[in-house]
Amino acid sequence: MPFKQAFFPCFGYPHHSQAKGKDLSLELLKFVAMILIINVHSYMMYPPKYEMFATGGTIGDALFMFCSGYTLFLGRIDRFDNWYKRRINRIYPSVFAWAIFSFYCFADDMNIGQIVGGASRWFIPCIMMYYVLLYFVRKYLMRFKWWVFVVACIIPIVRFVMYEDIGSYHMYRNHTFRFFYWFPFMLMGAYIGSKNVILKQKVWRDAIMTLVCTGLHLGLVGVY
Repeated sequence: MPFKQAFFPCFGYPHHSQAKGKDLSLELLKFVAMILIINVHSYMMYPPKYEMFATGGTIGDALFMFCSGYTLFLGRIDRFDNWYKRRINRIYPSVFAWAIFSFYCFADDMNIGQIVGGASRWFIPCIMMYYVLLYFVRKYLMRFKWWVFVVACIIPIVRFVMYEDIGSYHMYRNHTFRFFYWFPFMLMGAYIGSKNVILKQKVWRDAIMTLVCTGLHLGLVGVY
């Protein structure tokens, strides 16, 4: 068995990539995203001089959005109410289970509006809003999906440049506009999922490009 097949079974080998109906490559990507998000929320565990290593949450959020868009465009699409109901059934049982667990174990006093609608828990309502947008893109705008992606990228860039005080800007601050930032990443996943082709991947090239892009991201954050 070739080295890459033995040690990297989920990269570029379709006959090894499926296990019990799940794409192992996608599961690995979501695992990396989860580690990054846990890391950024664990900043209190770092000694003060090393708190700068509690980072990567934005990359993790973007990866989750990408994976979500990718899988949505692989599945079937039908009437909006049936399609959206499946999204609710997939997301909210876990959310409510965690809310109950947090209430009894961590004295977290979220009300139902905070659980469903956001406040500081912004990710779930954000992705539920994106599901609506993505449905209509897939249903009616597939011929123009590239232009949809371009517009989705331009809007947050323009808003950032026009922000009143860029020096104090924080993309996770409690303002409505933060919901615009992540949609392009979901569209990227949807675009690849819509092509429905086997991507011929090169493990070492992809690993190097991942490190380069991560370094570029952190470098831009440092400069900013």
